[in-house]
Amino acid sequence: MWEQLKSRPAFHILEEIKRTGIVYDMQGNPCPFEDQIDHESYLTLYQIMRSLKPDMSLELGFAHGCSALYMLQGLADNGKGTLISVDSLELTHYKGGIKNVERAGFQHIHRHIILPSQFALPQPAVQNFKCDFVFIDTSHQFDQTIAESYYCDKILKAGGIMAFHDYGFLSVKSACNFVETNLNYRLHPSHSDNLRVIQKVGADDRKWYYFVPFEVPKGNQLLQFDI
Repeated sequence: MWEQLKSRPAFHILEEIKRTGIVYDMQGNPCPFEDQIDHESYLTLYQIMRSLKPDMSLELGFAHGCSALYMLQGLADNGKGTLISVDSLELTHYKGGIKNVERAGFQHIHRHIILPSQFALPQPAVQNFKCDFVFIDTSHQFDQTIAESYYCDKILKAGGIMAFHDYGFLSVKSACNFVETNLNYRLHPSHSDNLRVIQKVGADDRKWYYFVPFEVPKGNQLLQFDI
């Protein structure tokens, strides 16, 4: 799979970014790359795209578009599917994501929404929008991740997949523990310890009083990640 990807546009662009530390904004101006390239997690995302063959995918957190490139490459190789990326910081803090998608030739299967996820997600849920795959990688505050997973569960089809990046963060792990303990999900294989992948096995059929206590890991999140 890795050797196969080396000939793809997404890989070439990411290798250039890794080598130069530079991305380009929509005007073609060079900007510093302020992120990390997590190839193991991104390769898992690519494999999910290839095996799931989703018609509609949603990404929360776009930044420089690195994860989006892998997902879009998977959709392009499938010959179908659309990715919607939600991020309010693309034109202010992180730059280069939209241009990277354009450089790879994926703009026709990608849509970008410049809104914080907490404002972008409720409307699709009300309008009965449905998707096959969700990737959550925004703020790693516990309440933010819980809010995002709540709305994403409402729009994710049964059989769909939800993936959480930076699973090593105690806040993300705690949110995943709640979802996996209280909602209808099962663990899905992942080739990266940094990516938690779960699959929805049914609708939310809980009683109004239903609650199962979940594990909240103890530790110092900042020390763990040397932040």
